[in-house]
Amino acid sequence: MRIQLFAMGIMFLALAACRPETNRGLSKASVRGTVTFEGKPVSQGLVSFSSPETGVGASVEIQPPGEFTFPDGIEVGTYQVSIAPPFREETAGAPSTQPEPEFPEIPLKYRAPHESGLTAEVVPGENQFQFDMTGNKGSRK
Repeated sequence: MRIQLFAMGIMFLALAACRPETNRGLSKASVRGTVTFEGKPVSQGLVSFSSPETGVGASVEIQPPGEFTFPDGIEVGTYQVSIAPPFREETAGAPSTQPEPEFPEIPLKYRAPHESGLTAEVVPGENQFQFDMTGNKGSRK
């Protein structure tokens, strides 16, 4: 009898772990999309979704040809979106010998969620977004 109760408890925990919910009890949804600059794919960078209301956020790398997918999905809700250059790996304490790449295809205004003007409403199920950046390369206009 104890073994059966123990086995049932393990099965319950395993099923609970498989549910598509976060620790906060909110459902997650599939999110993917594309990023372009004036209609042309952006092949490198980072797409970030952030919610100032809940503090929830997630980031994922842009893959050629300008596509992104959040592999584990993200919580359903409204997000501010930013698009930034990829992270640059540096060795701690070592001086950089290479100049910082500028990534002109990602204008500065899109690099901060509160300035980008991009938003996403993530709903249950499949979500597909298209973010087409415009404006002066490397400027906040």
